[in-house]
Amino acid sequence: MKRWFTPLLIAALVTVMLLSSCIRLPFGIKPGSGGAPSASILPETPAAPPAATDWNSGVKTDYTYLTPYEPPTEQYTRLQDGALPDLMPSGRYGTLLPYVGETMYSNDGYSTIQKYGLVTDSGMIVTDPVYTWISQGNYYNYSTYAGEDMPVYDLVRLSEPVDRERPWESERHAACALDGSWVTPFDYTGVFCTDRMLMLVRDYEKNDIDIMDFSGKLLYNTKALDFHGDIPEASAYAFSSGYGEGLIALPLRGDKAVVIDALTGTTEAYLDYAQCNAFSEGYAAVRKDDLYGFIDRRFNLVISPQFALTDTFYNGKCVVEYPGHGYAVIDAGGNVLLENENYIARWDSSFYGVYDSSGNVAYYDSRLNKLAEGSSSVSPISGGWLMFPESDGVTIIKGDEKLMFRDISGISSISGRLVAFYESSASSWQEGLMTLDGGVIIPPTENLGIAVVGSKETGRVYAIANSYEAGDSHTVYDSDGKVLFSGSGYVVYMPQFDLFRVADDFSFAYKSPDGGDIFRLSLLQYLPD
Repeated sequence: MKRWFTPLLIAALVTVMLLSSCIRLPFGIKPGSGGAPSASILPETPAAPPAATDWNSGVKTDYTYLTPYEPPTEQYTRLQDGALPDLMPSGRYGTLLPYVGETMYSNDGYSTIQKYGLVTDSGMIVTDPVYTWISQGNYYNYSTYAGEDMPVYDLVRLSEPVDRERPWESERHAACALDGSWVTPFDYTGVFCTDRMLMLVRDYEKNDIDIMDFSGKLLYNTKALDFHGDIPEASAYAFSSGYGEGLIALPLRGDKAVVIDALTGTTEAYLDYAQCNAFSEGYAAVRKDDLYGFIDRRFNLVISPQFALTDTFYNGKCVVEYPGHGYAVIDAGGNVLLENENYIARWDSSFYGVYDSSGNVAYYDSRLNKLAEGSSSVSPISGGWLMFPESDGVTIIKGDEKLMFRDISGISSISGRLVAFYESSASSWQEGLMTLDGGVIIPPTENLGIAVVGSKETGRVYAIANSYEAGDSHTVYDSDGKVLFSGSGYVVYMPQFDLFRVADDFSFAYKSPDGGDIFRLSLLQYLPD
């Protein structure tokens, strides 16, 4: 009996031990606590978080190597406390400037989404960054081949819901004075400028346009024109492209045209031509039987239709193309002043380029005096200069003045005594800055963009050097090549205000020519956590 009792006893003891190890105590009861809850899980006031040096992580920090946090520098005031969602018209702002108040990166991590606001030239914010885009009105003068800034802003907002595939169709436009003295509602789909008035488009397809002067006064709406129903649909752009010298030439159905006074909408003349272009120096090209001629301001035909294409008159001359081939420069009487079998091009208001079949070009001034001739690499540059490549540099000519620069590839801009130049090869592009007498201010450098800029109103000349290496940085020089200021970010000169706009990923600023901040705003508050 003892033989089988002993194994049974041992088995029973083992079973009891195994079962006892599987028993789960009630939550919060510590073994050996007599059934009382553990003090560690009783509700109590949370302990204070450990000190930064008391995480018991084993990592030790030497705080002497860390610099104290400095918040980003900002300089601005606000029109009032609280939100500024709309421009409140006032004649006391002075000049308004657009600013970037919010920058966000899109999903690709590269392209940015920015919001814009308005600030005075003394640094007072008058609207929060509530606009999708702000641009100054600009009138492109087809006679001079140049744009002219106008005293208005085009304000853009996206209307909800936004068409993600065609977001431009969700744009709503308003216009305001440059000084904020008036502002329109966001009732428009586009804003165009001439040198005398605004064209605010309500509906492109229906040719529905408000004509407004620069004081914000509504002059008339195009739907009130007697012939509005005879204008082909979707001809709204014709109102801006047909503008010149205070008149608007418009197409009508049935190969007709009409000319109106731009400020009053009064009909000046109905024309028996399929097309009438904008007036320039008192003449407008008209098309009949697919050929162009010219009429004068009395709407009389002064040059019969005979050209395949025409430019506009400027300095009493116009470039025309004959049917088939051949070009000429003519005067207002239709007399041929210069003729060429190949292309003739007018370069801005200063030069004519006359090309031969081999690509060579001869340059003439506005009086048609020959300036130079050579390969097509001869090119006009700013300031009325012509640049000629040489085997060891370049030569520039302006009238009787001739300057030679050795060991460079070309000149990109020139004004006053400053010259921005470049050196190029198959493997590199370098830009530099020097004076007219050849004194080097910045030696040729890669990842550097240099421009010589200036203001016609003030006569001031500056050089801007933007570096793209290891983050954007800039340096601005005066007309003598001395450093005015430098810093981080990309700088752009705004000649109409004689101010510099500086922007990077973290801030936006306006600076005066001496480098002082007029306005500075941090963009860090809009970065994601």
